[in-house]
Amino acid sequence: MIRLNYLEISMMSCFYIGLVLLVRKTLNNKSFKYASIILWGLIALRLIFPYSIWVPLEKINREGAFYQDMNSLIDFMTGLDKFKRIYIMDNIDLFFPKINRLIVILLIGAYMVFRIIRATRTISHSSIIQDDEYIDEFLKENKLKRKVQVLINDGLKYPITYGIIEPKIIIQSELMEDRDMLKYILTHEMIHIKKFDILFNYLRYILICMYWYNPLVWAMVVCLDKDIEILCDKLVIDKFGNSEEDKKNYCITMFNLTNGDVRRSLVGVGLHPSLERMIVLKNWKVKKSGAFLGILMLCIVGTTFVSAAEHTLPVTTCIDGCENEVERVVNVDNRTREITDEEYDELYREDDHDIKIMKVDISDSATIDALGGSESYTFNMNSWTGPPHKKFVTNIENTSSSGGIDFKLIIEEDGEIIYSKSYDKDIRIVTNNAKENREYIVTIVNTSNKALSYDISIVSYR
Repeated sequence: MIRLNYLEISMMSCFYIGLVLLVRKTLNNKSFKYASIILWGLIALRLIFPYSIWVPLEKINREGAFYQDMNSLIDFMTGLDKFKRIYIMDNIDLFFPKINRLIVILLIGAYMVFRIIRATRTISHSSIIQDDEYIDEFLKENKLKRKVQVLINDGLKYPITYGIIEPKIIIQSELMEDRDMLKYILTHEMIHIKKFDILFNYLRYILICMYWYNPLVWAMVVCLDKDIEILCDKLVIDKFGNSEEDKKNYCITMFNLTNGDVRRSLVGVGLHPSLERMIVLKNWKVKKSGAFLGILMLCIVGTTFVSAAEHTLPVTTCIDGCENEVERVVNVDNRTREITDEEYDELYREDDHDIKIMKVDISDSATIDALGGSESYTFNMNSWTGPPHKKFVTNIENTSSSGGIDFKLIIEEDGEIIYSKSYDKDIRIVTNNAKENREYIVTIVNTSNKALSYDISIVSYR
């Protein structure tokens, strides 16, 4: 498992959201009832859950068209990942740094809290319907473990349901006069309660807060709202027998509720009619092609929890001069290399505006014990004010030991060793492709038989 940052998740989810947007109309008309909701639920979980299963991709060094095609696919995925990071994520970080995104999240959250307070005040003026035989009989026939109440509030434009532990259905007094219409409305709202749809309502607004900068997430939120209602419509019709007469009467009920000023409540879900819902209800019929498409989409969207990247195995080499004993030198993906004094000095050129030094700035002078004494330095590449840094330089100098300089340098990334090598002199190395959401530990282990003194600096840059 690897941890992704939320900007990376946002970019990754764009493909899956766009794909579902392309097929949702077909799914709603021809596939099984829950197809669209399951797909949106998986994507919503991806947007909230920051962890992913990492699958390493290794090129196959074999002849044949199949293996060449597989290697080309790996190259394409690697290039796409690089394009996403360099040209999309870095630009978003540049123009909308994390701190700015957080400020907007707080502003949107504050506005929603204001809306919730205002809506709650309006709902608080509702009055419980008592001693109504029709309502009492309906609640008895549709009894849940949770107590459900039906209230009246003419201050609302349309029926809504709110509350999780003690759910309430709020209708308008004029609806009490038409019992045929009322049965569809109450059934619709009761199905919302049974399926805990209000949780989806809260989830939609959480996603808007988190990903306000992603237009595809906004499109997803809108379509998720519609698809929740479409599913509820289908379940209502199933409950009444799924006859053409029931479809017709239910559509007439929605048409009669049509109001040009309908607005969704932040604290509840409501029967807000639309032409799209009436058309889907009229045309919906499960077909083999639609069911197959639904299953195929489930398989595709399920891969959103997998992160694949090209991976090369650590290499094992022999330090110059060794004959019988081989030291294992770890350098995963060849991300770390030694640099010259000239390259190191080049990083600090004041006229180079592309280099942003000092995201990570560690400086220390230390002495560590002989035969296994060690010192570690922990940091990450996270940045609140701009793009995260992708490289860091480890500079170890002024090393001295009366027993001879002999130490091992180990670099870990989220607990995995990505570099390990022994040295007997001052060194300067650069580690590339560092990631924002990883923890890095640089450890120096003294392998000589005398104490080791040294100066170290670790500096990051883009």
